[in-house]
Amino acid sequence: MERIFLIKLLRIDERLVHGQVAVVWTKYLNVNRIIVADDEASRNETQKYAMSMAIPEGTKLSVVTVAKAIELLNDPRANKLTIFIVVKNPENALKILRNVEGIPEINIGNYGRMTQTEEEKVALEKNLYVTQEEILTIKEIASMGIATNYQAVPNEKAIEINKLLK
Repeated sequence: MERIFLIKLLRIDERLVHGQVAVVWTKYLNVNRIIVADDEASRNETQKYAMSMAIPEGTKLSVVTVAKAIELLNDPRANKLTIFIVVKNPENALKILRNVEGIPEINIGNYGRMTQTEEEKVALEKNLYVTQEEILTIKEIASMGIATNYQAVPNEKAIEINKLLK
């Protein structure tokens, strides 16, 4: 059976659901479902509540583990949804991309400024800081044949991620 549901975008944004995602991107994409795929957030009731308060009326939010997101996205009952997937990091994006068909575009928004790591980060753009390991993961994502770009908000010009990885 051919898949009918529409995944509009998979976004990597370490803040998950916040003003830009909840209002700007959701309206721009005209979606009725946001799926946040993050193991840690799925266990944090306070974070889930805060995210649910930010989303616009008429949009349903699911904050689930990456494994559960893959299951939901592959469930035939999702056929009539318009879906916006948000993950916290490139690793989670890659897990979803390896297990879910029909994702038309990957957007990397605000990533790497908030997360602390012992490994040094490289600034690829003003709101995109990555480790060498994350660069390898992003390169693998970009090699999958799906449009992959950096763009904080829809009214900014999208920059193809391969141009930033040179």
